[in-house]
Amino acid sequence: MTPCQLANEWLCSHLKEVLNHLQLNVKKVGTNYFTGNLSGEKGQSLSIAAEGPKAGLWKDFATGEKGNISTLWRKVRGIEHQDYATFFSQLEAFSGQNFGYIPPGAIPDWNKCRAGWDNEYAERLVALRGYSRQFVDWLYFKEMVGVYRSCIAFPIWRPDGTLSGIHYYDETKAKKKLRFSKGTNVYPLVFGDTSGPITDLYVHEGEWDAYAQADRSGLYLQKGVRFLATRGAWNAEKIKDQVPKDCRIFLWTQNDQPDKDGRISNDEWVANIGKNTGTADIYIVKIPLEYKDVNDWARAGASKEDLQKALQEANLYTKDVSDPPQSPKSKDCFETKKRPYYTVHKEPFIGKNGILSPNGVYLHGLEKRKIDGETTLSAVDIWICSYLRAIAVISFHGKEHSYLLEYIPHGKTEPKRLALPQASLLGRPDCALKILRDAGVSILNRHSNEVVDYLDSEHFHFNSQTQDKFWQAVKTTGWESSNRFIPRSDHRQPRGRLVRQQF
Repeated sequence: MTPCQLANEWLCSHLKEVLNHLQLNVKKVGTNYFTGNLSGEKGQSLSIAAEGPKAGLWKDFATGEKGNISTLWRKVRGIEHQDYATFFSQLEAFSGQNFGYIPPGAIPDWNKCRAGWDNEYAERLVALRGYSRQFVDWLYFKEMVGVYRSCIAFPIWRPDGTLSGIHYYDETKAKKKLRFSKGTNVYPLVFGDTSGPITDLYVHEGEWDAYAQADRSGLYLQKGVRFLATRGAWNAEKIKDQVPKDCRIFLWTQNDQPDKDGRISNDEWVANIGKNTGTADIYIVKIPLEYKDVNDWARAGASKEDLQKALQEANLYTKDVSDPPQSPKSKDCFETKKRPYYTVHKEPFIGKNGILSPNGVYLHGLEKRKIDGETTLSAVDIWICSYLRAIAVISFHGKEHSYLLEYIPHGKTEPKRLALPQASLLGRPDCALKILRDAGVSILNRHSNEVVDYLDSEHFHFNSQTQDKFWQAVKTTGWESSNRFIPRSDHRQPRGRLVRQQF
């Protein structure tokens, strides 16, 4: 809730006390209070709703003025409509409450935020994120949690120890999320052993993740261990001066899905961390694919032993991406070729940044970027669709050629097959994409042309050296004209059943 909403709510819940404080000499008749005017003279020209959903609403029938209880306070006290500083100063002095109003350009008072913390907020945080009460109390003892605008809040400290702003969990809107107070410059969250020497630094993208690992593992109480949350993938470069010397860095990655551009933000986060940590050894910690992040995993019941095992299995990050680590589960890999080119991954794989990436088709291209005012070409690796591969060319009596595609439907794990007419790849991509989407292939619309280009380029894989990949479709089971018996097949196609072409 905004400071004005909080103020109005408090005023309505203390209405009689407020009216007496304003010296309006009101008299209650039924469900309304009455007085003569804003000066408190006797009469009934000014009516104020005393209860119900309209409590605090008022109207002066002599002048036509009306409003809520907050505007009534300002009218009686002669406060200009936009002079919120004076209004909240008077109200907070009278009520003894902090409504979270911050004058433009001012920084919140963290001591007031901490003063608002009580057992109710502590239990709310325990229920909200599944943290232990011991950990929540430790956060308060370390001055790391408070109340801002009636929301659970965390301070954002600059490297020099001064307050930059507040990060608070806003539950007042449909999409509950962490928000920053106005004017906040975002800096990483750092906690644990803040004196050193530090042997292990655990780095997360979000503070919920850092708190979850710290609480479940108990490592926040251990000497030589420090936690850091960049507070967003875009904020990774700010850790440059926050990394202790001679420590091991463990990056807890997230299982991000590609965004609308096909980029995986966690990949870029890892790369930026690598660029800003000097020569320190970095280890990539992976979590089970069914969980979005370590916070999600912990809330689902991950134990201290589960987190410890993930740390033990962490892979050393290779900053030289010319020779990237490869996944033991997949023969597919990022190859050194002239861009642009495509790669196909049937299984999730360890990409060139050393982190687990989703399966699918990737375009490895070049993108124009401006660096220090100069335009340069940078390599980009973009996910364009889910797993999709042409495994054969099929024809019906030597005509109507189609690709036999193997694909994995969105949300599934088992591959299926589909015949796609090669003619559908001509002209606009709509025809081919409709067939693929109806079958369950996940495709980013903005990369429709790239998907069609990828499928069209598959014809290079079928030639005179790969004759076993040319198949023929027939209408019925039985003997074919060339003395071949066509058995019943599970691969049913619109024009018949499939058999490998004889040459």
